[in-house]
Amino acid sequence: MTSRSSTIIAGLLVLFTLSACTTTSDTSSETLGPSPVPPVVETPATDPNPTGFSPEQLCETLTPDDVAPLTDGEVTDAPTPTSFRGLPECKWPVENGYGWLKMGVFMPVDANGLLATAARKYPVGDGMGYQLLPGDNGTCKAMVQTPRVPEGYVLSVDVNPSDDMESNLCEKAVPQTEKVLKALGW
Repeated sequence: MTSRSSTIIAGLLVLFTLSACTTTSDTSSETLGPSPVPPVVETPATDPNPTGFSPEQLCETLTPDDVAPLTDGEVTDAPTPTSFRGLPECKWPVENGYGWLKMGVFMPVDANGLLATAARKYPVGDGMGYQLLPGDNGTCKAMVQTPRVPEGYVLSVDVNPSDDMESNLCEKAVPQTEKVLKALGW
């Protein structure tokens, strides 16, 4: 970096710092000090659960036979009920030790904004799946909406097998996704 560029950047930093610390009072005199801090907006630790499902009940929606098309060999590991911000999730194993199909009720800060940035869409029943990561990278991270999903919510779908050579995992998980949506009444 040239000395002229360094000088310009240093000058901009000083101006930025001074402008952030300068406030104008009602008497039109300037004082230096920190700018006022906006009030903290408190949000609940958990989102309301629109389904009434517990994580354990969500895990009961898919049987080993339902998950079998996504598995590699015999799977003896049990599903793992989890939750995120108080909303139910379940991780069904697709291999022993590592690899899963995870679905859960999710309330993103901005569902429409998140879905608008999806890498691609794919049909799921009378709804739409929104694949969040581009290409076939060996995983599926998606959000699903149907006409019956409560506003602001989505069904999150995450397929992560240990074999990273899989492709079209979002589409391969459509039958399981449809069954979970049906159980949720979505």
